[in-house]
Amino acid sequence: MEPLNPIYKSYKIQSSKGIELFDRYIEVYGLKLAGLKEIDGNVAVEDEFIRKIAQTTKLLLNPENTSIDSAAQVRAIKHLKTINTLQRIGVEEIDTYIPSLNGDNYSGWDLTNDQHSLTDFIWQFNLSGKSEKTANSQITESS
Repeated sequence: MEPLNPIYKSYKIQSSKGIELFDRYIEVYGLKLAGLKEIDGNVAVEDEFIRKIAQTTKLLLNPENTSIDSAAQVRAIKHLKTINTLQRIGVEEIDTYIPSLNGDNYSGWDLTNDQHSLTDFIWQFNLSGKSEKTANSQITESS
């Protein structure tokens, strides 16, 4: 079997020093998937959840899927890496972070946003057991 294109690399969870408020990330197929640390009473994103998002990303960008345009997918992954794409992962919802997640309240927030091409957040639900979110709503967070 021919080896996969080296663009299809993924790594283990790493500590993050240059992505403010995100203390861990996994790089997978050109994306950085970063979990928010514990912030002002909000718990940190769980490592297992970050790994699940990484696995979902691999499934969505499966290089062995015969129904995709492989060359176009490789170009897209290279572009994601080139523009330093960051997938942000948080807990529950943006409104549960008090004070609000912005540069006025957190040093380094604006720098992180300026240094990365950002996607919307993926939210890890049901950590406190109080959330009314369903398993189906959790699944749609990453698709």
